[in-house]
Amino acid sequence: LAIRIPASVGRKAEITRLIALYQKDNKRTQLTWDDQLSVAEYQVYRAIKGQPLIFWQTVNPPQKGLYDTDVEAGNEYEYAVMATLQSGTYSAMKRITIKL
Repeated sequence: LAIRIPASVGRKAEITRLIALYQKDNKRTQLTWDDQLSVAEYQVYRAIKGQPLIFWQTVNPPQKGLYDTDVEAGNEYEYAVMATLQSGTYSAMKRITIKL
């Protein structure tokens, strides 16, 4: 008896791309992400570097990004995005750090 398990079994769904871009002229950070998932909503977390991430906002699809206008030049920020899938499960958390 031989059982084959597809490579995707056991792997956690994930957000494939997360980008943070500081817009100095607008004094804000643009956060965007991408995935190939069936998403019910996204949870976005935020922290000043060195502090724990805290829940910040919920974003509903098809939106895949937002602006953080509460930023200060010279600080380093960490962001994380996790998706709640239509199935009720969660994706892996994708993180990024940006120094302004």
